Amino acid sequence: MTRPRRTPVLLGLCVLALSACGGGSPGSGSGGQQGRAVAAQGPPTAQTVHLDGTSKLAFDPSTVTAKVGTLTIELGIKGGTPHNLEFPGTDRAKIPLVTGAPLKATYTFQKAGSYTFVCTIHQGMSGQVVVS
Repeated sequence: MTRPRRTPVLLGLCVLALSACGGGSPGSGSGGQQGRAVAAQGPPTAQTVHLDGTSKLAFDPSTVTAKVGTLTIELGIKGGTPHNLEFPGTDRAKIPLVTGAPLKATYTFQKAGSYTFVCTIHQGMSGQVVVS
């Protein structure tokens, strides 16, 4: 009678660790998952959108579409993993570490383009605001 082979515990722990991090590569933008897009609500002078940082180390939604103008982003968390939000290489406001209630910041986009935002705590966790 042949005995079944047992998977080493270490291998199982490695698989668990990779799945907890989303399995994405740095810069993948959504923790290895296909992100969804959402349009900001309101007039160009007062657009708003809510994003969540998830326990899969992704922004949900990962893409926001907005018009040239003022956009308020509210960042919450799903799953209890803390996140922050900033636009690297700019002097735009930062949303500090969110550990409980959502936090907001307001941004002004004066020209059309694609603007990347990141969670500086989790490498590779990013999203974008597409302004038209």
